[in-house]
Amino acid sequence: MRFTGTGQFFGPGDFSRSNVLGTITEEGSDQAMAFNASALYRPSGSKLSVGGSVRRNPEFEYQQEATFGVASVFPPPGTRISRHRVTFKVPDVYSVGAAVRPTDSLLVSFQYDRVLYSQLSKDLQNVNTGIDVPAPVPELTVPDINQARLGLEYALVRGTQVTSFRFGTSYEPAHQMTLKPSAINVEYETLYPAGNGQWHLASGIGVVFQDVQIDAAVSISSRSRIVSVSAVYKF
Repeated sequence: MRFTGTGQFFGPGDFSRSNVLGTITEEGSDQAMAFNASALYRPSGSKLSVGGSVRRNPEFEYQQEATFGVASVFPPPGTRISRHRVTFKVPDVYSVGAAVRPTDSLLVSFQYDRVLYSQLSKDLQNVNTGIDVPAPVPELTVPDINQARLGLEYALVRGTQVTSFRFGTSYEPAHQMTLKPSAINVEYETLYPAGNGQWHLASGIGVVFQDVQIDAAVSISSRSRIVSVSAVYKF
């Protein structure tokens, strides 16, 4: 963005290379361990089963460097502003669920997930400080969410062939990064809207022969369309 004249603030965006004031480059390679554990309980002869899982996901580090761009007069272009090591934490997930089979052909399942998206912003830092010491940014946060899923499966058996028809739905609450309003950052509020949750609808079909299993599904929401196909061969 650039000034357009007396009495005017910002004009139309100019994204040409000659107007680049600064550049931030992020790169790196890292390895880390994750921990997953789950349990399933199904009483003998019962049509009900319950289970749960814990996913303690890893965190990674990468290098970030900020430099002045070609539009900078002083300091000259290419001058380093700052360099930092940045930590990225993959959110942990805790899940519980239950499934019941009212008949031999029908299966009904429910799952609840607690996703700790706040871990994305827990150690959030402003790396463009002008010195090689980052500054914390407590005003930017990502909320944790509770996500519920419901699924149905109906199996049609014909000899050795089993055809399963599936339907599912889930609600995903909003978990965009948001800004805590204050007197010094009110002009940035529109850059970090709270957002809206979204419903997901999914349907699919699976066919099992003697040694082959083929599954296909479609998931639709207001922001995405996903098609999945898988095949398994047993030998």
